[in-house]
Amino acid sequence: HTQLLAQPNELDERIRPVGLPPLGRRLRVHRPVSPLPANIRVTLLLTAPLGLSREAVGAKLLTPGELARLRRALARHGATLADLVPPAGEALLVALAAGHDTERLRVLLDRDAPLAQALDRWAAQSLWVLDATAEGYPTRYTDRLANRAPVLLYGHGPRGTLAAGGLAVVGSRDADGDSLVYATEVGARAAAAGVVIISGGARGIDQTAMLGALEAGGEAVGVLAEPLERAMLRANYRAHLADGRLTLVSANDPGQRFQPGLARARNRLIYALADAALVVATSHGRGGTWQGAQEALTSLPQVPLYARAGSTSPGLRDLLRAGAQPWPEPVTPNAWANALTPPPAPIQRTLDFDV
Repeated sequence: HTQLLAQPNELDERIRPVGLPPLGRRLRVHRPVSPLPANIRVTLLLTAPLGLSREAVGAKLLTPGELARLRRALARHGATLADLVPPAGEALLVALAAGHDTERLRVLLDRDAPLAQALDRWAAQSLWVLDATAEGYPTRYTDRLANRAPVLLYGHGPRGTLAAGGLAVVGSRDADGDSLVYATEVGARAAAAGVVIISGGARGIDQTAMLGALEAGGEAVGVLAEPLERAMLRANYRAHLADGRLTLVSANDPGQRFQPGLARARNRLIYALADAALVVATSHGRGGTWQGAQEALTSLPQVPLYARAGSTSPGLRDLLRAGAQPWPEPVTPNAWANALTPPPAPIQRTLDFDV
């Protein structure tokens, strides 16, 4: 991490851009690796809007499934995405013409100027971008999500925290006061135990649990559905980003506008990054928190799912009946370790019959 120390100055404070930490604070600036590997550059060209509208892009961006299909086709030619870089990649495009819309690929690959502008903007904001081959990309995503793992992961803050595991804390945006107090306490207890809090950064339970950990001196990871470029400027995040105890990540272009579908896809990324997950508050049988918890129960058996115990909430009681475990309220290091340990895999028994 490069550290910059700025000296306070009254005039400098007046002209300082809105959204940056006050001068005089020691900043940890997390700069992207330069130059960006060719495979990430090509993936950005093929899948990311790069700040452009759909019309300005000029062709439909590749979906994750289409990108995977293109990778398989390239592999049959002994090539990778990096080999598509123009002008050398033209011969490959000709070879791929029988099974792919190569004109669409050419339009997307011919976006060097928007890519350069986007990379300059992200570098100025200390944003980084990874693909599944890059150092720092969470192996939990590739191991647990397989072909549903994010094609690209954008972020701001220390990348090492992504490999630390931790406790995912999720819940409703419109949770009651008692639930918010409880989420703060869980975050603070996790911080005291050295456990990272992983959440979605949305208002309500998510933000409250993250800030509970951060304000107690702990670490947190926010897996976002809202635009990363906007979230990193939030007043309640700035000091923690500057101190290097908060990491914000997103599978979406940093400037992409919020859409409900992005929040649903983001939920599985929260669970997949964690050792265990705790649902603090949820609606009865509906809503993003409920749907995300149900998906985690069925698709991520490696991640123990807990619900706040002792609550009269119909949603939490239904979640417990659906297979979630009551949160054991760990205090000691051993209790925390037990809570974050997945259940053993069932033993496969073979029956022998005499014939």
